[in-house]
Amino acid sequence: MSSFRELSGLGVRVPAVVVSPFTGPGTLNDVFDHTSVARTIMSCFGLGKDGLGNRTARANDLSSAINLTVPRADRPSIPSPENMTVSVTQKTFALGKWLMHASEKPITELHKSALIGIARRLDRQDLVAKAQDATSVFDAEAVAIKLEAELWKRRNATSPAVSS
Repeated sequence: MSSFRELSGLGVRVPAVVVSPFTGPGTLNDVFDHTSVARTIMSCFGLGKDGLGNRTARANDLSSAINLTVPRADRPSIPSPENMTVSVTQKTFALGKWLMHASEKPITELHKSALIGIARRLDRQDLVAKAQDATSVFDAEAVAIKLEAELWKRRNATSPAVSS
């Protein structure tokens, strides 16, 4: 029997569904695995190919499923659920329950390393420090939200006008 370290395949198959306005109808693609998402992020942000290990380096990224240059305009009609009302009390309770769970769940070293790596890549030493100090999923989500805001801000920054 082979040990875990000797395994070279992708392991258990888990169906993947890519839902995007940039994915054509009926698109069928290669084999993806759990590390395909990480591989896609690495490709998208130019983070190299093998920084998260051999399995991620071998994984297919999801770019083959993004096969349209213009977003689709067709939208299926989705009926509203009948009698679906959620009170403010129910929403508050659900949010409070999530916050309690997230603040009690410890952050994994992989999660922490990913946040630190992204913060370093963005040259945000303040967020590197916050990621290093994170002890719970709640702390990690606070750092992740700030990193996402920074990425959004950089992507949407207007370039200065070029004078001729």
